[in-house]
Amino acid sequence: MIPQQTIVSWALQQQGNPYLWGGTGRPCSPGLRRELINQYPQQQQNITRHCPVLRGERSDCGSCPHRGKPCYDCAQLTRRALGMASISLPSGASSQWRASVVQSRGRAMEIPSASGSHSCWRATVPKAE
Repeated sequence: MIPQQTIVSWALQQQGNPYLWGGTGRPCSPGLRRELINQYPQQQQNITRHCPVLRGERSDCGSCPHRGKPCYDCAQLTRRALGMASISLPSGASSQWRASVVQSRGRAMEIPSASGSHSCWRATVPKAE
């Protein structure tokens, strides 16, 4: 498989996994969300929004569709996808944007998802050799 196919294939396998502010691929759980709220208190509403346990609607994860699924924010999803093709990126979105690996930069675009829309930058990375 060529690097671009590897990147796209891995990224498509992540469909249905939750977007989570600060998510790095760890399994979704109320405990992880609490950790991220402590790390990013200004994002508490976004982190809590899709967790019925933290919203007080349920006592456990039970039938939550996100239960145990790997969760990422857009920067970590991008980093992990490109890492599948041995392309290294820094961890933060701003750092990724400035990274020398980015060949061209496009405009920000809104990407709709089950958990709302997210702004992401469109960028082109060079072909891996």
